[in-house]
Amino acid sequence: MTDQTRENDPIRCILSADTRSFLTSGLRQGSTWKWGNGDTVEQEISGTGRCLAFQSGVLVAFDCDSEAYVFCESGRECVGRNKEYSGTSNQTSDGQGCLMWNDPSVLFQRNSDFEIRNHNFCRFVERDGKKSPTPVCYSKPHQLSECNIPSCPESLNDAIALETGDGCPIGSFSCDNGSKCISEKFQCDYEVDCNDGTDEQNCEDYLQNYELIGAYRLAENIIEVWTFIPHVQGCARKCRESLLMCEAFSYEPKTQTCLLTDTSQTYSSLARKITSLYYRRRFSSKDVTFEVEEDKVLYATKNSKKGQVCNENFSREKLSSICKILGFG
Repeated sequence: MTDQTRENDPIRCILSADTRSFLTSGLRQGSTWKWGNGDTVEQEISGTGRCLAFQSGVLVAFDCDSEAYVFCESGRECVGRNKEYSGTSNQTSDGQGCLMWNDPSVLFQRNSDFEIRNHNFCRFVERDGKKSPTPVCYSKPHQLSECNIPSCPESLNDAIALETGDGCPIGSFSCDNGSKCISEKFQCDYEVDCNDGTDEQNCEDYLQNYELIGAYRLAENIIEVWTFIPHVQGCARKCRESLLMCEAFSYEPKTQTCLLTDTSQTYSSLARKITSLYYRRRFSSKDVTFEVEEDKVLYATKNSKKGQVCNENFSREKLSSICKILGFG
């Protein structure tokens, strides 16, 4: 089996008759499951864990810290005792980025018969019949450089141990006094993954841009539905980052469900529900009209209230720039 096949087609590696649990590189990000290479898992996954595993040939959600085997897809960014690594770290020990293994400049310069791979991840290679002591990658077309990948623990229940002075692989976050690495995708998602809680510290307050209207649930004009959102802050973040002009949302903590809408109408799209909270943007550009008076003063009107935005010492060039930033003109 080639390295690319092992990473992109893990289902072929698992025997359906085996009842053990096998971790893959799949991780849940909100309500979306993705493989370690960024591809979306194109099937429905049951369970509540954050890691993706095979059980009896079926992909299921799995507790990342539960006992399991790592087979084909690597579920952790570390080097196994058999000197195998199939993670996604793509930076050398001294911070240089890795070139693609199939980069034309690499293929032209190299004189070793290494496997040609369509990625730039660190890998073990064989030279003169011996496997390299650490994963490596091409930092220059003619230069292989070592990558700093920690060793896997004896048990999957243990954190990845880091040597003194070592850091986590690219795309990972160090916590629990530097003794554990977790994916950066788990930072500030309002779901605690580190024992010391540092993955959820100093996070942005997304709710500050919204006001709580009351115990309501969106019933109409829903533009997006998100599940597995453990905190209302995560729902506020989804609304702010939505590409569909999200103006308000309702969040139900018990079911961890987040509903987004592109309307700011307070009651026409709502249903009373005691277990759900409805939030609306504090300031919505949909409710605002802009106009220029006296050739240089910008006025904004909302709910029949009018006020100046810009006044003295303001040129038409600056006015044009501000309007473009606001999305007008």
